[in-house]
Amino acid sequence: MFVNPEFSPPIEAMGSPAVAGQDAAIEWQWDPKGTETMCPFWAVQRMTRKQVQAAASADMTYLERVGVRRRFNCELRPHVMTCINIGMTILGQGPVNMTRTLGVPFLVNTIDLEDGEHLFLEIQEAARKPEITRGWKHAHHQSEADNKKAKVRKDKDDAKDKGSH
Repeated sequence: MFVNPEFSPPIEAMGSPAVAGQDAAIEWQWDPKGTETMCPFWAVQRMTRKQVQAAASADMTYLERVGVRRRFNCELRPHVMTCINIGMTILGQGPVNMTRTLGVPFLVNTIDLEDGEHLFLEIQEAARKPEITRGWKHAHHQSEADNKKAKVRKDKDDAKDKGSH
């Protein structure tokens, strides 16, 4: 795997804002001749269900331009590929044969696309972390307070024991 050193993104064009009152988003226009060297995978918009619904209701120009509402139309499907290398060592000490299997995610369409339709890949909403009501600081302060109370009780018990003898 390597990064393509001749990185050439698609032409940028100003699109319409997804939400009223926001700046217009930059949309990439892919050249039919394929002059860009950037993989189209990076142009796929990744959105949650809530984001698609909010964008679809706020941006009617996409519906007018493409003819369909924003929808999830692609997914990543894992494929296993086998790579077999057969060769000899430089010093002629025997064959160098290797077989490797690679799990590679492929981006595939799940439905037929309309002309001009953008690719939308569904992502899961980030799980919210539960609100911590008791952290380590609180636990430390609580244990110090408990230790002080235990010491006071022990001192009182010791004083009672000395007084009763």
